[in-house]
Amino acid sequence: MTQYFTSTQKQEAIELYFQDGENSSTVVKKLGYPTNTTLLKWVHEDPRCTLPNTHYRQYTQEEKLRVVTAYLDGGISLQIAASLCGTDPSQAARWVKTYLRKGPNALENQQKKGKPCPRKEKIRPLETPLESEVSDEELREYCEQLKFENDVLRAELEFFSKKAEASAKKD
Repeated sequence: MTQYFTSTQKQEAIELYFQDGENSSTVVKKLGYPTNTTLLKWVHEDPRCTLPNTHYRQYTQEEKLRVVTAYLDGGISLQIAASLCGTDPSQAARWVKTYLRKGPNALENQQKKGKPCPRKEKIRPLETPLESEVSDEELREYCEQLKFENDVLRAELEFFSKKAEASAKKD
């Protein structure tokens, strides 16, 4: 679903970002719109923006360390430290937190590891076998597939229900 914003809404978000010096996440929380990605796109289209579009940029370990040490040792604000390499202060804060918990080597760029999300694979509906065409064993396998799919859907429902409850409690 594509959302459209009025020029007034767009301008209000951009002004809050520039005038109040808020990061994109804070602006989105205050206004309730748009997404971080949309807001950053708007900000980068504004002539006042002097930072390069860094939304998908990969930062080197040296850049991250420069920001972290400038903040920790240099006594400058996180916003100024973040501007050293053109990143958002919230990203710089994550680097500082990682550095303090795990050390400088944790700031190295690493490929994401783990299994791919099974929900991202195309899910085909199971074909219902006709009783006259299949054996009892095939019917048992089909029932097991259905049970497994049912378990996955129940787990997802439980997860999203808990997430919705937690979100409602915050508000």
